[in-house]
This record gives sequence, C-alpha cells and structure tokens, in this order.
Amino acid sequence: MHVVRWMVALTAMVWALGGNALAQGADPSNVALAETLFTAGRALMDEQRYAEACTKFEESNRLDPSAGTVLNLGRCLELQGKTASAWARYKEAIVLGNATGKPRQVTAAETYIADIEPRLSKLEVVVTEAVPGLRIRAGAVEVGEAARGLPFPIDPGNYTITAEAPGYEPWRAEVELGERASKRIEIPALAKRPGDHRPPELQPSTQPNAFVIAGSVVGGAGVVSVAIGAVFGGLVLSDTDELETDPTLCPDHRCTSEGLARLESTETKATVSTATLVAGGIAVAGGATLLAIGLTTKTAPPQATVAPLLGDTMGLVVLGVW
Repeated sequence: MHVVRWMVALTAMVWALGGNALAQGADPSNVALAETLFTAGRALMDEQRYAEACTKFEESNRLDPSAGTVLNLGRCLELQGKTASAWARYKEAIVLGNATGKPRQVTAAETYIADIEPRLSKLEVVVTEAVPGLRIRAGAVEVGEAARGLPFPIDPGNYTITAEAPGYEPWRAEVELGERASKRIEIPALAKRPGDHRPPELQPSTQPNAFVIAGSVVGGAGVVSVAIGAVFGGLVLSDTDELETDPTLCPDHRCTSEGLARLESTETKATVSTATLVAGGIAVAGGATLLAIGLTTKTAPPQATVAPLLGDTMGLVVLGVW
C-alpha cells in the first residue's frame, strides 16, 4: 500500500513539474498549443489511454521542449510496458533539465531511472563471422557494428532478428523478451547465395597494349610519310623554278627534249609528294586514334595490325583477329 501511494505521489509530482516547464522565450502561439496538448495528455493519462497520451506529450514537446513534458512522456511509455523507451526519455529529461536550469525535474528523472533500471530487458547480438555489408535488425532497431557484442536495453516483447548481406542468404530468428530478461543472440556465419559468384575483377595488363603499339607505329609512319612528301614538294618547287629560268630547257614555254624529260620527272615528284602528304596525314590521325583507344581501354584488346595503304586508293588497312 505504501508503494502504491509513493508511485501515485511521484506521478503527481511529475505532472506538476511538467506544467511549469515551458521554455522561456519560445513562440507564444507554440507555447499556448504546447500547454493545451500537455493538459490533454494528462487527461488521457487519467483515463489510462496511454498511447493517445504519449502522442499529445510528443507533440507538446516538439512545439516547446520541456524537461517536465519529457518526464510525462517517459511515464506514459513506462505504463505501456515500454521500459527501455521510458528509461531513454528519463535520461533525456536529465540532460534537458540541466541545460535549462530545472533541478526539480532532474531529481524526478533520477528517481524514475533508479526505479526502472532493475526492470530493464537487455539484448546482446554477437556476430560469429562478419561479412561485408552485414546489416542486423532486432525488429525496427538496427544493431550497428559498434553495438554488436554489447547488451543494450530494449522494450519487452517479441522480436524478429534478421541478418542480411549482399551475396549471402538472409538469416532470421525469433526471440521473446520479458521484463528484466536478458538474452544473447549469436548470428551464425551466413551461407553464400548459390549462383551469385561475381567474376574476378580484371587486373591491368602488364603486357604492351596492341592498340598503343599499332598507334605508335602508324603515327610514326605517318610522320615519316609527311616528311617525305615535304621533301618531294621542295624538289618540285626547285625543278619548276629551273624549268622557268633555264633557257636550255623550256625557252618561250617550248620545251626541248631535255626539258620534257625534266618536266616528266617533276610531275612524278609532284604525284609522290601529294600521295605521301595525304597518306601521312591519314596515318598520323589514325595513329592518334589508336593511341587514345589503347590508353583508355582496360580489357585485353583484339590482336590487330594497322598500316597505311598507298596506291590508287589511299587510306589505312587493318588486319587481325577480332
């Protein structure tokens, strides 16, 4: 009987503290709405409609954070059997009370914590073999890597423990936790999912890339071809000047037999110059393209040989295995 009276008196004290805990300097409209919600929450508590009361207290605290409101929210959760959630709210009330200079709320929260801590349920999750991307959940609670192997408070109830990782079969187990209960769950090594074998990652080849080699050869040949074309072009200019100035070759634009032979030779040189310049330009462009492909590709390229094509049709010829 004395215990019941003490609990009733403590609850009444928490309600009283909550009613005076509205933060100073808050928006007046928010304060008014928060006070209305707080009062409604207390009325619902009297009617034992705890779930609805918790909703009122949560919204009241959102509008106007208060250590007293958080205390009432914790009490509301505790009366629903959610001891871990209530314990966390009492801890929050201590922090908020110290920050806002509310020693009475802090004392009340400490009293509630001392009463509820022996009744907390605790769960410990241990991983036998960690795998990349492992995610573990206990109901809606995600158990991160840092929390594994540590007993942590959790509300009493039935939980589905799940463990999942990419490329592995999921694992699950059911666990029931009563008040004051402590359980240790071991997650076994996850089985690899059949048929989900990823191909090994390609490693950069240390062998010379065929495209790079071909590009270097073709580009180099193109440069040489351009140089040859330039030389023959210079010879054509020299011969043309000689034909125009030497009176023994083409006087009055009438060429002697020697002049005709020199003219034919000049025309041949002009043809060679044009052909080699065009072919060289094509080869330089082709070599640059092959070099770009070879320097950017990561997979083994096809075996190929590329060379300039000279004759009536000029261009590049590509021979190889694809």
